Amino acid sequence: MLTLPGSAFPSDTGWLDKIHFDKIVHIGLFFTWVILFNLSDILKRKINLQKALKFTIAAIIYGVIMEFVQKNFIPNRGFDPGDMIANAVGAIAAFIAVNYLNKKRLVK
Repeated sequence: MLTLPGSAFPSDTGWLDKIHFDKIVHIGLFFTWVILFNLSDILKRKINLQKALKFTIAAIIYGVIMEFVQKNFIPNRGFDPGDMIANAVGAIAAFIAVNYLNKKRLVK
């Protein structure tokens, strides 16, 4: 989704713009990405928080890079710092969730 041309998205989203649905999608994508990268550890009930933190940092860096890719290489797409923030929020929220599972020993 991050590399689709701008023409692939509807131009009039109406009420979705009012609730910033785009940002919700970014948060959800990056939350899911970090959870999926940690899923094997979660399922094995052995969470490595250092590895989870590395995945989180990688996701944040990827989110920043993708905004520059969209601006420079994807037709009809632009650079949105709000998307970078939403990406980081999703990744960090996933790390917090993984850390919570680890602390509560729900997965150990």
